[in-house]
Amino acid sequence: MLAGLFTVWSAWAELTCPYGGPAGREWCRTTVGVGGVFVMAGMGTAVLGAVVLWGGVWRPSDPNGGDGWRWGEAVLIALAGLVLGLQVIDSPVCPDGYRLATGFDLCISGSDAAVRIEATSRLALQLGTAAAGVVLGVLVAWRRFPWPVGVAITIVATALGTIWFVGDTVGLPW
Repeated sequence: MLAGLFTVWSAWAELTCPYGGPAGREWCRTTVGVGGVFVMAGMGTAVLGAVVLWGGVWRPSDPNGGDGWRWGEAVLIALAGLVLGLQVIDSPVCPDGYRLATGFDLCISGSDAAVRIEATSRLALQLGTAAAGVVLGVLVAWRRFPWPVGVAITIVATALGTIWFVGDTVGLPW
């Protein structure tokens, strides 16, 4: 629920696009659409989270926990691992003093454009992070951790995944 509300708050500036003039209106044509999609998705996520919270408050406590809750945590952790692995970690990277060429895995020197080197790939790190999220989610679902540890992993993974995803798409509100 909090991730959905955070997404709505972050996307609101894109939705209400405060730029004026011809250049601002041209810019706003794109941002308003993206902001609207993220506001709707955030509202849906917030409502879904509220329904889950409401259902959890009124259910009797089961000391072992239900399977649905654990697999829900597993899905959230796996999605966060996918976001962090595939969106946050850049595939090609360049050393200091070089910039990445548009469309190519090639680094161009900032001081001499004739000096070019191949960009370093971080695909293994990306895939490893995504796989670690999936494996960690499955371990939580199979109860390989005590429940407080599973809850803490779920909260941290969901918060990090949401912050980075929203930050890379519509921007953070601060």
